Amino acid sequence: MSSPVSKRTSLPTREALLAFIEESPGDVARREIARAFKVRGGDRARLKQMIKELEDDSLIARGRRRRLAASGRLPPVAVVEVTGLDAD
Repeated sequence: MSSPVSKRTSLPTREALLAFIEESPGDVARREIARAFKVRGGDRARLKQMIKELEDDSLIARGRRRRLAASGRLPPVAVVEVTGLDAD
């Protein structure tokens, strides 16, 4: 019997990780990032550390329910106060 071939992939670069988060249409979870880059096993701890470093550098921000988004992105919903109406 032959053993199954392991398809081990390396961790994404910092730039690739940041590009993935910025290009995603909404907030992403760490699990979705790991699935997209096929990160398995012990490499998940290194991925978590990379995400923490990006967060410390203010390149990404945590949103609701610990999901990640590019820093500076506006939320999908905002509260607006209308103070008056004009002719336009």
